[in-house]
Amino acid sequence: MHFDLPPLHKLFMSLDQLSGGLIKTRNTLFILFLCWVVLVIVGVTKLWLYASTEGQAAHALLVWPENSHIQRDLNADATLVLFTHFGCSCSNATFEELNKIIAQSSKKLDIHIRVVTYENLDAKLQEKKIREISQTVPNAKVMSDLNGVEAKYFDAKTSGQTFLYDRNSKLLFSGGITPFRGHEGDNEGQKAIVGLINEGHTERNLYSVFGCSLFEESFE
Repeated sequence: MHFDLPPLHKLFMSLDQLSGGLIKTRNTLFILFLCWVVLVIVGVTKLWLYASTEGQAAHALLVWPENSHIQRDLNADATLVLFTHFGCSCSNATFEELNKIIAQSSKKLDIHIRVVTYENLDAKLQEKKIREISQTVPNAKVMSDLNGVEAKYFDAKTSGQTFLYDRNSKLLFSGGITPFRGHEGDNEGQKAIVGLINEGHTERNLYSVFGCSLFEESFE
């Protein structure tokens, strides 16, 4: 049986074409990989900027607001008030850090969480959120702050804003208790509150707060 072999120059041309195709494919894959890397870097950068951007801090009153209707326990060594928005998922980290503060405190702490709610939004959904927070932080008195009335008395503007007052109504702390927006972990605000409760002092009493605006009626 006889087979006709292709001319040698045609064989080399076929090999060159195959090699060129492989090089183009490799270059295309490399470009696609670079695009993927760029997209990942951009995405991570945006998330980092979102998490690390501070919320608007309160211009905290140096003494307990006289218009406030929050009923304080005058037998407690200190009163902690935390404001949160019912729709802010970032606050879950704040509640975990608050539980750590409670666990580390050696003195009696009167804790109030006020959840900013709105009368024109789903009442059942807002009530459900309040119940969930009560279960998450069982040692706190959790109540609705309709339209942010109490928040305005304290000048709280960002979900997660926390205040600590001593039994003489003097402001001890104002700020947040998370390291970043929606993130748990050791942070200066948390340490400052524990230091104030247990030892009576801290390096400073004003700290950054990370969270959603208290006066956004809803979040996408």
